[in-house]
Amino acid sequence: MTHSRTWYRWALLVIVLVSLAFRVAYVLAAKPGDELKGDQFYYSIQARLIADGRGFEEPFNDGAAAADHPPMTALVVALVSWGDSEPVMRQRLLMAFLGAGVVWLVGLLGMRVVGRRGGLIAAGLTGIYAAFWMNDGLVMSETLSALCITGLLLAIYRYLERPLAGRAALVGLLTGLTALARAEMLLVIPLVLVPIMLFRRFGAPAAQRARWGHLGLAVGVTVAALAPWTIYNLSRFERPVLLSTNEGLTIYGANCPETYGGPAIGFWSINCALAYPMPEGVDQSEKSVVFRRAGLDHLRENLDRLPAVVVARQLRAWSLPWRLDQMVFYNTGEGRERWASWIGIVQFWLLVPVAVAGGVVLHRRRVRLLPLVAMPVLVFIVATLFYGLPRFRLPAEIAFVVLAAAALDQAWSRWRERTDDAALSDPA
Repeated sequence: MTHSRTWYRWALLVIVLVSLAFRVAYVLAAKPGDELKGDQFYYSIQARLIADGRGFEEPFNDGAAAADHPPMTALVVALVSWGDSEPVMRQRLLMAFLGAGVVWLVGLLGMRVVGRRGGLIAAGLTGIYAAFWMNDGLVMSETLSALCITGLLLAIYRYLERPLAGRAALVGLLTGLTALARAEMLLVIPLVLVPIMLFRRFGAPAAQRARWGHLGLAVGVTVAALAPWTIYNLSRFERPVLLSTNEGLTIYGANCPETYGGPAIGFWSINCALAYPMPEGVDQSEKSVVFRRAGLDHLRENLDRLPAVVVARQLRAWSLPWRLDQMVFYNTGEGRERWASWIGIVQFWLLVPVAVAGGVVLHRRRVRLLPLVAMPVLVFIVATLFYGLPRFRLPAEIAFVVLAAAALDQAWSRWRERTDDAALSDPA
């Protein structure tokens, strides 16, 4: 047994190292001289400002407070953004190393949910899946978010195995840290934490009280993890800022004339935001309020268009056969190569049906599927409320990889059984 466990650990390490080598090679081959695009510009420059001791400031507005995105990614990238030399390649290589960490954590998650062999399969799928590795060459939040989300799912499954207060606190801490990398992950609280902590079948009254205590502890630790950033923002902005000042801009860019009809329906438009008249002398938090009101006003005035807009958002988010060329083009605006995007689309189409089969396999094994199934539900909610973009489905893709590993593991077991049966029945 010990020998078998050691073998699987070494096999996982080999998969992680191969995945790391591939990611580093991709960065060195495809990214030299590749200029920063989209949100990469913010994260890279913000990390440099932090490394220089200036904190969270607008890059070209000295002293102006900035909280365009949650802080975790910029803080981590700042670790390699020191010095006078250009740090972009170091930042990209850091993401490659973190991406290998995602492969490792997904492998551990697969081992816990599916089994040891399933964990190796999940790690291997993560290593080759383009939706992961093409983000690992970008200075953006996706790689760190994947690391946090996978760690959170691991903690949730550990809690399900033994619902202890300490494990509930760890789930809360990781929920907060994950939200500091990707704000929408706070939806994990109503989608996952409330069901698994409140609706477990505890028998004794003391155990029933404990489940409320665990939920309160998890939520309390989540709030405590968010508190330093929120309190810091209270001292810098006119309006309260929980995680970022980008919320209003996101709402208006997704609910404006350009995204309610025409080629950009269901997407997001910076042109709408740039054209909107903004009062002078307001900070980012006040701009967010203005944009939020404008977006919600446009939504209310065009409710008849909302069903078509929501359908378009879902088509875009899930890479369904509708304007795929357009979405691939949009991806280039964030630094992803066309060929990588197309590989990711084809792999996603292949992954989803296998993941569905894997869900059936795990259901028959009586594995708790809620934490994994909640991830595509979360993505559906985000795309419905905001706009459709393939990188928003990252939480779902982590779940799909693990579910697909279950199906492939089952297929391997059946193949081995048939091979063994054939060998035993062979008269030779």
